[in-house]
Amino acid sequence: MKNFFVLFFGILFPAVLAGQNPLDKEVNFISVDLPLPDFIIQLSAETKVPISFSRDILPPSVIINKTYSKQSLGSILKENLNPYGLDVQAIGERVVVFKSNDLIEEKQKFTIGGYIEDIQTGERLLGANIFDLNSGKGTVSNNYGFFSLTLKEGPTDLVFSYLGYKPYKLSFLLNKSDLKTISLEPSLTLNEIVITSKKNNGPEVVNGIEITNKDVSSLVSLGGEPDLLRTVLVQAGVQSGAEGIGGLNVRGGSNDQNLILLDDVPVYIPQHTWGVYSIFNTSAIQNAKFFKQGFPSRYGGRLSSVLDVRTRDGNKKEFGSEIQLGLLSGKVTLEGPIVKDKASFLFSARRSFTDFYSNLYYSSQRSSVPGNSGTIKYYYYDLNLKINYAISLKDKIYLSLYNGQDQFFDDIFLKKYAEGRVAYFEDTNDENWGNNIASFRWNHTYNNKLFSNTTFTYSKYDYISTRITSVESYNFGKKEEEQFTAGQSNSNIQDITAKIDFEYFPNSNHLIKFGAKFSNYRYQPGVYELSEDLTTIDSVNLEIDTFWRRDPLSPNELSAYVEDEFSPFQNASLSLGIYSAAFFTKGKTWYSLEPRIRFSYKFNDFLSSGISYERMTQFLQLLSTGSIGLPTDIWVSATRNIQPQRARQYSAWMALRLPLNFEAGVSGYYKTMKNLLEFEEAQTLQVNANNWESSVVSGSGWAYGLEFSIKRNTGRTQGYLNYSLGKTERTFDNGDGEITFPFRYDRRHILNLGLSHSITKKLSIKANWTYSTGLATSLPIGVYVTIPNIDLPPIKVLTFSEKNGFRMPAYHYLDIGGQYNWSGDFGDQSLEFGIHNVYMRKNPIFYEIREENNLYQRYVPPLLPTLSYIVRI
Repeated sequence: MKNFFVLFFGILFPAVLAGQNPLDKEVNFISVDLPLPDFIIQLSAETKVPISFSRDILPPSVIINKTYSKQSLGSILKENLNPYGLDVQAIGERVVVFKSNDLIEEKQKFTIGGYIEDIQTGERLLGANIFDLNSGKGTVSNNYGFFSLTLKEGPTDLVFSYLGYKPYKLSFLLNKSDLKTISLEPSLTLNEIVITSKKNNGPEVVNGIEITNKDVSSLVSLGGEPDLLRTVLVQAGVQSGAEGIGGLNVRGGSNDQNLILLDDVPVYIPQHTWGVYSIFNTSAIQNAKFFKQGFPSRYGGRLSSVLDVRTRDGNKKEFGSEIQLGLLSGKVTLEGPIVKDKASFLFSARRSFTDFYSNLYYSSQRSSVPGNSGTIKYYYYDLNLKINYAISLKDKIYLSLYNGQDQFFDDIFLKKYAEGRVAYFEDTNDENWGNNIASFRWNHTYNNKLFSNTTFTYSKYDYISTRITSVESYNFGKKEEEQFTAGQSNSNIQDITAKIDFEYFPNSNHLIKFGAKFSNYRYQPGVYELSEDLTTIDSVNLEIDTFWRRDPLSPNELSAYVEDEFSPFQNASLSLGIYSAAFFTKGKTWYSLEPRIRFSYKFNDFLSSGISYERMTQFLQLLSTGSIGLPTDIWVSATRNIQPQRARQYSAWMALRLPLNFEAGVSGYYKTMKNLLEFEEAQTLQVNANNWESSVVSGSGWAYGLEFSIKRNTGRTQGYLNYSLGKTERTFDNGDGEITFPFRYDRRHILNLGLSHSITKKLSIKANWTYSTGLATSLPIGVYVTIPNIDLPPIKVLTFSEKNGFRMPAYHYLDIGGQYNWSGDFGDQSLEFGIHNVYMRKNPIFYEIREENNLYQRYVPPLLPTLSYIVRI
């Protein structure tokens, strides 16, 4: 407004102006590395002509290096200001700089687009920053490294930056649209380069939490195995069970309410070791992004969170390998070009060594007692393979494969004697579960503004658990009693999906995303428990096999979405979107219409904030069949009689940039959920695809809370503090009316602290401390069936106390560790070391009933060592 009045009076009253026009004054002037504001100030001092201007209208970070001899002041100013939509006017003896609206309208706009990649490997970089120093406008590369930025014609200075890479500046005259590949060089420092303008110099507005391999390695790993999910678990508002067991629970949600993607493929159970580790091999991961609020419209089908994981493409320039050996697992990674600079592969394999330890320990322990034998064996493995081929700059195809499996076997055999009688006790538990995943993707760039990704995916999860307990007693060689307890659980789901996603960049102020998806699901739930007198174990197996012979369920889902991200005014960002879906099941079609709104605003250099609202629908659900220990779960879906789960969430947040490179944030949320399912209590479950609906009850839930975080990601000393204050409850009908009870993962307080320090370039140390309120659970009460006068373990049938009426003790532990890096004849090498739970806190995982109704708590042993050796060639 001030500039308008200055210009208005200068044009309205030209007649009163007298004397020589100051713009005609002849100048001899040399400018060396002067920013544009300083250039104008020194030009004014040299000519003794007052020049009035506002820094707000000058392009930031423009540097002038020029020499002028006997040139008029007006021509010098116009030469350096006109390309940026600015002009000058003489008012008396003063010169005024102002915006030239006519010049701005006459300027054409062009789009610069393309891909950003690693100069050494050819790996495309996801989420890289692109910033124009002249206009102050910028963008980021998408999930495939593609970017698009529309600018006015004229001198352009683009800066490309990415965490861990040297920033690259590209200066040119923008006079046509173009498609480029930009290569960035890795930097020795991991400190992030932040380039900002005065107009937009506030805390970065980020939708979702970026998780890098640096974040994963900042935690003390358990047994020497860094893990992505354990890094997610230290975020505010996120939790799991004790020692990480129990999955991922976000803002009062259940484990199945998280959409977890691996290269665009949904992963239905992403854990190994009942939740201690995840299936994500860090050697194969390039990037991960975690959302707990402000869900983009392209994500649908879950209520609580999104974890989008992308694997590396593999080196397109040269062959490389990595070998890692830890106390609990080992892995090898191979990568290299298939066709140099066009096609590459990445292969990674990981296997645990836990079966070696468990077999050695338990076979020795059990055989040390006369008449006893048996062992426990457990291990897991992962296989990742990715192949990509760049057909041209505009077309690239990917093939991603994953196979992972967990295998657990526990067998114990006891033989007892008493007064001429002998009894045999045998208990066998056999569990197997795993994922098979495949995806084929085609990236196509239509032009500088339109990008698409076509994907075909396959995901299958299988779990089967069988447990048989048998007791036989003989009196002087004659069988007098035989008892069996048998149970089997089967959880499986298959997902075949075809989808297409578009990203359209109409201008630098808009990003429009839209797409559609079709999915076919196939699952066959089953839980069978049997406790009765049968002649042989074969008769038990026969009855179970007959029970399983049911037709699988096979519903379909069709969905579409559209989202527009734009800036309604300066320093503001608004995202409006909608996700819609139709779920076709036998005899019924369910619909969902889910609006998503996300708004953020930067107030100044230090403060930004935002709000979001989203409605979510979930057609699939994981049902828990147990209340203690490590429950067996089965996948089901909405049916003719079972409604889909639905939720609404309201969120608000604020971010602060603090001195010494600290960043702080606070957020609040309120979430409601309905049509949640649980199995009815106090019944022996015999569930299959035909009858499971009659065994469940429906209820509702709600959650609210506040989350605080502070972090420092630069410098030799880095760290984080994440704190959550929350409450979540569920309401269900138990047959006698509705009851409200705390959700199992209702924890009032959760605090995570982390600190790391680089002592030298080679040696760093770190520590992590976790504290949380104890879990809510139902206390078991044991009922026993025994063989008289013979000391054998009882066969137990459990009942439970008040629903989640027992609160476990507070859960906390401290991990300390470090890393030493060096280069040798065999390549770059690292040694990871540490100790888990150094002050030996006995955090209960679950409780069980033992003899004489004693309550016994299970916990992970303290002082677990961490040791891992890595070599990269």
